[in-house]
Amino acid sequence: MRYRIDGSLAVGQAVTVQLEFSGVRASDAHVSVSPAKTLAVGVSGGLQKSGDNYLSPLKTNEVTAQSFTVTPTSEGAHFISVQLTQNGQTSTAGIMLRVGQKGQAHETLGDRVSTENGEKLIVMPAK
Repeated sequence: MRYRIDGSLAVGQAVTVQLEFSGVRASDAHVSVSPAKTLAVGVSGGLQKSGDNYLSPLKTNEVTAQSFTVTPTSEGAHFISVQLTQNGQTSTAGIMLRVGQKGQAHETLGDRVSTENGEKLIVMPAK
């Protein structure tokens, strides 16, 4: 699975999520997309609504592309869960959409430092 987000993430502004699936080997293969409730979804092409999820069959030995739009209704981190199923086995991937500054700054008990290589660390006191 590969994905791409087209557009700028902002509250009330729609972006297009493009998904691409390959490597399908079973005729029962399908994908289930579950966006967070904080995302208003507009579906285009092959995805069918089923409860809170959107489903699509996947074709064997072909690349299948799906796209849909989402509009964040608030700032923060919003997740889209993607479940791929074939031969009775399921694997899950997630897509995170971070909107605005909310939730990005975390307070810690330690000190934030950077190493010579540019790696960022939080140094915590030990007892």
